[in-house]
Amino acid sequence: MKVFISHSSTDKKFVRMLKDALLENSIETWFDEDQLDLGDSLVTRLENALDTSSHLVLILSPNSVKSDWVKFELKKALDNKRTGLMQKIIPIKYRKCEIPR
Repeated sequence: MKVFISHSSTDKKFVRMLKDALLENSIETWFDEDQLDLGDSLVTRLENALDTSSHLVLILSPNSVKSDWVKFELKKALDNKRTGLMQKIIPIKYRKCEIPR
């Protein structure tokens, strides 16, 4: 199992704790600050990571629901779910927010 964690950068502290908890339970994660290098093509790296992840954990917060990057990641994950590349999309409501439809 490989989990892609989609989040807003303002929620990094919580996401780091979540990532550490998943790793302690032998769950591989894709977390941007661990995998991205200076000069990487962000879109290419995100698409490749999403294509090789079995699960997407979507961290919901006021900032994440407004983030174009989170929307991009969710759209790609939904496309991958339809084609069978992604098994599950798991939302976690981290902070009170209006969940878009």
